[in-house]
Amino acid sequence: MSARHLAKALLALWLSLSSTAVAQDQQDQLHLSLDQAHEVALNALRTGQPRLAFALSDGLLEADPQNGHALYIKAKALGQLQEFKEARKTAAAAYRVARTDLQHFESATLAAQLNFAEERMTHSQIWLRRAAHYAPNDALRSASVTAFQQVRHRNPLNFQLSFSVSPSDNVNNGSNSPLSIIDGTPVVGTLSPSAQAISGWVTSLNMQGAYRFRETQTSETRVVARAFIRHVEFDNAVPGISSSDLASQRLQLGLSHIWAPEDTGFWRVDVNGGRTWYAGDPFFDFVGLTGQRVQKLTDTLRLSFGGGVEHQFDLTRPIFDSTVWSGVGGLTYAFAGGSEIGISARYREIVSNGVNRNSRQWTGVVSYTHGQRIGPARLSVHVGHSTLDFDRYFVGPISVPEGRVDSSWFGEISATIDAASYMGFVPVVSLRSEQSRSNISRFDVEQTGVTLGIRSEF
Repeated sequence: MSARHLAKALLALWLSLSSTAVAQDQQDQLHLSLDQAHEVALNALRTGQPRLAFALSDGLLEADPQNGHALYIKAKALGQLQEFKEARKTAAAAYRVARTDLQHFESATLAAQLNFAEERMTHSQIWLRRAAHYAPNDALRSASVTAFQQVRHRNPLNFQLSFSVSPSDNVNNGSNSPLSIIDGTPVVGTLSPSAQAISGWVTSLNMQGAYRFRETQTSETRVVARAFIRHVEFDNAVPGISSSDLASQRLQLGLSHIWAPEDTGFWRVDVNGGRTWYAGDPFFDFVGLTGQRVQKLTDTLRLSFGGGVEHQFDLTRPIFDSTVWSGVGGLTYAFAGGSEIGISARYREIVSNGVNRNSRQWTGVVSYTHGQRIGPARLSVHVGHSTLDFDRYFVGPISVPEGRVDSSWFGEISATIDAASYMGFVPVVSLRSEQSRSNISRFDVEQTGVTLGIRSEF
């Protein structure tokens, strides 16, 4: 009897609700349960007999179309037969009917492997997120995360998304006083309600997509598109201003090139351009160039530095075009337990013909991230100081003596709640406070806000 006829005979035996017989010599009878048929199908996969396993799984599905075990076996058999399109559809069906975390994990892992075999990298990453979510233990979850990172590295297409909602007592960066006082002048005025602190909510959405179109052993080049949306809602109506007046959007398109001639660091250069909207109207177009170097100094110490220039074409008054110069440098030290401490300094200078636009700003930040979870969350802290200086500044017709000078202190503590992870996405809660003092009371600002966000943990 051929293998094909034997498989059909076994199917008739194993899938009947009552006992049936198959004759080898017209005298022997064999009685098997559905569970036994399932074991034989699994053994057929292990011993390299995918056609037999496929036939058995088809028969099992005739008895119960919602049999997740049979769908899993069928998907594996189709995969071994390199029928990847049908295999991944069947693995997805097995995932949908899965009843336990282990069944979800196994079918999601299989679906990821089958999508990878077809070079459907983004779909494979989605399935690996599902596998990590349902992994029955830490070791298997870690393996899924590692596989996700490897597939992401292979995938020429990359997406990043972050979203946050922030209730704040000062969404407009308004003054904490109703008085307008300018140091060095006898003038005292009253600020409008729109210039004073307004409480409300800020919603932010940041999206990025990148496609790698060139790659060598030491470099890669991507086209990168970014979109940022900021929406504001006031708690109460404010005379002279609406929440939409503080809304902003930014669209950007550019190229990013990374060159890593050695394992200890890399260079990165970005060229981009785009448009910014404010209060619903076009505000300025821009083109920019940035460069960055990241260097591993020791096993625990990392140096980074860079700079950039962006030219902004003012769409409200073209004579007020601006050029923005920036520079940044920092050191990060990693402790044995996974914690990190970092220090950084930033410089930003704006050169423009516009009134009240030429400025210089220095910012220093010290940060610490705790390596171990405290309760359900991982904590990080940032503390910093900033100085902002305008050589010339006007308040209406008044020229401010010695220009405008602001000094700001700020701090933030963030809790990444790993225990609430879903498909590799975790909630992040941040509390931020800032206090600014200026020689112009309009810019004496105090604000405190809580940010509720979501980010990917791997």
